[in-house]
Parts: sequence; C-alpha cells; structure tokens
Amino acid sequence: MLRILIATHGSLAPALLASANMVYGELPAVATVSLTEEGGIEAFRAEFEQTLRRHGAGADGVWCCATWSAAPPTTWHAALHLIPHGRSR
Repeated sequence: MLRILIATHGSLAPALLASANMVYGELPAVATVSLTEEGGIEAFRAEFEQTLRRHGAGADGVWCCATWSAAPPTTWHAALHLIPHGRSR
C-alpha cells in the first residue's frame, strides 16, 4: 500500500487532512508533519524522520507532498538520507 506524508509550515498539513477526512472519511494511509515556531527546525526534522519511518513501515512506498512553497526545503533534506541508495524513483 502506498502511504502519503503531508509536510508544511504551521497548521496547513493537519487542516488539509481534516478537510479530506470530511469529504472521504478516515484516511489512515495519510500522516502529517508541521514546522512550528515553537518546535523549530530541529524538532521538525526529528518529527519528520520519526513519522516517515513509522508511517513507511511495511508500505510499498511513501509519497511526501506539500503545496507549492508550503513545506520547508529541510523536509526533503530530512527525507533524502532515509532513502536507501538506489531505491528512490
């Protein structure tokens, strides 16, 4: 099963998921991570890595997505070192 991870600044990611849940019902294959002022970039990076590992366990793949310029570039830097060499598509 393909899983989806939405990463954004602020509360956009959870809001997108809440809206999708209203339309489609519960979406257990979707997770969110948010960069907040309180947590900062290091907390975001740690949460992103933990969520990616947990959410991706047993999945055929994880699609990381964000709206244009809503996810910090560090999202992808945090993810890239988690992809085994030769496994990215």
